[in-house]
Amino acid sequence: MKRFVFLVTMLLWAFIVGRRVLKALIAKGGDASDIKHILTDDELSMQLAEKVIESRDIFKITVGGFQSILQLVEVGNYDWSESRVNDGNFSVTITNGVTEVDATLVHLNRAATEEDVVGQMKLRGLRPGIVDELLSFASAHPRVQESFSILALGSKCQGTGEVAAIGKGVSRRWLRLFYYSSEMAINSRFLAFRE
Repeated sequence: MKRFVFLVTMLLWAFIVGRRVLKALIAKGGDASDIKHILTDDELSMQLAEKVIESRDIFKITVGGFQSILQLVEVGNYDWSESRVNDGNFSVTITNGVTEVDATLVHLNRAATEEDVVGQMKLRGLRPGIVDELLSFASAHPRVQESFSILALGSKCQGTGEVAAIGKGVSRRWLRLFYYSSEMAINSRFLAFRE
């Protein structure tokens, strides 16, 4: 009985998804040949699936409006924060007013050098996030860092080259600095933005 209910539920979802895709195709000027194209082209189906998966890792955030890194750290309300994430080691670079942007979390799910991670971002039309953006992300979406650490590869701590990261350990949200290692790419996410 459970299997039957599951199958009926999946068929219903497939019908709803198909209807929505069809409606979107028609709204964009598509026709029956476009529907056939989706149904028969495996590569197109994979591209559509990739777009759907990518879209769940996009978050709206507001950047700008802060005069110092310390202000951004305070707004983040961390349980613990690295004292070296300060105005002496990082500077606020978003100074042209307040803007809403889409932040993307990139996950490679494999070991990768920093250059490889940035290269994968560029292939997607993305650039690495900077520390102001990471801190803005953390204050806008504090629960996201409870599942995995998030790194900003776009700015380095002055003098050490470490990158800022947010995450959660035991029951505490943290902000800290790390020397990047390729193993971090297995479980961590990388903050990125459209170029």
